[in-house]
Amino acid sequence: MAAADVVVGNLVAEIEGEIDALVPQIGERIREEIPDFRRLPAETLGRAIRGNVGRALTALRDLRPPTGAELEQAAEVGRERAEQGLTVDAVLHAYRISVTAVWSRFGELARCQHPSGGRFVVDRPEAHQQRGGAHQHRGSQCRRV
Repeated sequence: MAAADVVVGNLVAEIEGEIDALVPQIGERIREEIPDFRRLPAETLGRAIRGNVGRALTALRDLRPPTGAELEQAAEVGRERAEQGLTVDAVLHAYRISVTAVWSRFGELARCQHPSGGRFVVDRPEAHQQRGGAHQHRGSQCRRV
């Protein structure tokens, strides 16, 4: 196993340990930025966020793009939201908020745990930003969420 695999795996495991706190934070941000999501029960939104974050972390741990099955699961959530009257733009914005939260936390942990050698890990959010993501650096926060 390459050094990057170990570092990424450890960072993903740490985020997985924080998921119970991370999911409600993401839900609050989605509801704040996209008022239409306030119509959904918190439990419904939380399950979707947990699924999306879990799939993102699995792909990240494996250093691979999402599988067809993972993309289908995400598409199913999108179809449910459409049936609930949410626009495609709103659903995509919510997904970006979720993924950005994961990348942001990943970068924070990488900077805290590997301040001099973690650059190869932290570069991914910038690549995400270049693909149209909404990554925002809020400074390094070496804390549990």
